[in-house]
Amino acid sequence: MTLGAFASVLAAGRSLVVHTIFLGKSIRQPDFYGDLMPLSRSLHGDFAQLAPR
Repeated sequence: MTLGAFASVLAAGRSLVVHTIFLGKSIRQPDFYGDLMPLSRSLHGDFAQLAPR
């Protein structure tokens, strides 16, 4: 595994933790489903960055 790939995995893991915290806060909010769409879009973006080019 190259250093760049390792760094991107770390970055994705860190943003996943941030998304999980954000999701936990959103569940207690009435606009939960409004928050979910940008969340899933940004998660998809994280995994797209991990894909080999």
